[in-house]
Amino acid sequence: MGLALELEITGLASGAPVEVVGIGEIDTGRLRLEVRTLRANLLFDPALVAVGLLDVLALVGNAHVRSRTDLYDEHGREAGGWRVLAEVMRGEGTVRLAGLLLDHRTYLEPGERVVGVEPWTALAQPLDPEGVLLAGAWHVETGRGNGYRGVTVSVVEGDVGSARKLWRAAGAVRVHSEDATGAVIVADVAQSDVPGSP
Repeated sequence: MGLALELEITGLASGAPVEVVGIGEIDTGRLRLEVRTLRANLLFDPALVAVGLLDVLALVGNAHVRSRTDLYDEHGREAGGWRVLAEVMRGEGTVRLAGLLLDHRTYLEPGERVVGVEPWTALAQPLDPEGVLLAGAWHVETGRGNGYRGVTVSVVEGDVGSARKLWRAAGAVRVHSEDATGAVIVADVAQSDVPGSP
């Protein structure tokens, strides 16, 4: 049986208040998350923030999260970035992430939205005394035909296991909503030991 996912992130995006909410499920290697903003903002796409947190959600443990994402365009030029401070809580059949969005800025075109995400692999390195460092690079395509690469590094402290793992998100898909304030992300997630790890 799967776990229900809940996500709530508040903060400022390019100086304007935003609130992102999401619901979904993770079950046998499939993660589905529907996110939307409660306030429309032409300079903010909730899918970008959610994609950077998929690896954290896949851990499905109780944890404190400090995450930083840097965004680059197709030519390697800086296209923005943001930080998220969050708490992940696992309850009876539910994983909930509540967080704060900090220092968000993106240099996308007004109204530009993600329409596809390429599969990627993130490395999880154990931290002492308990926790993990997650690092991953991902690539998104927008409806304007532009591509952006995100590099997300997250420090996750708490009940996340101690084995060194590779996390793979194989195939994430964005589906437009009618009012362009939301997205549906579906990812096949798997974990495996890093070759040569103890």
